Amino acid sequence: MVLNIIVTCVVGMFGTALLLAVMSFLGISIELFFFLIHGMIFAMCVLIYINLKGK
Repeated sequence: MVLNIIVTCVVGMFGTALLLAVMSFLGISIELFFFLIHGMIFAMCVLIYINLKGK
């Protein structure tokens, strides 16, 4: 259960780092990136909430 949350956070951080590298390579604006980051954080919080509720 706790391992599931840790894995989700690690995958999210790795995905975020990969996304940042791709976006800086493509020259996409930072504002859009922060908007996506907030969306990813919200999605991770929802996933954790569902995991806790399903326990």
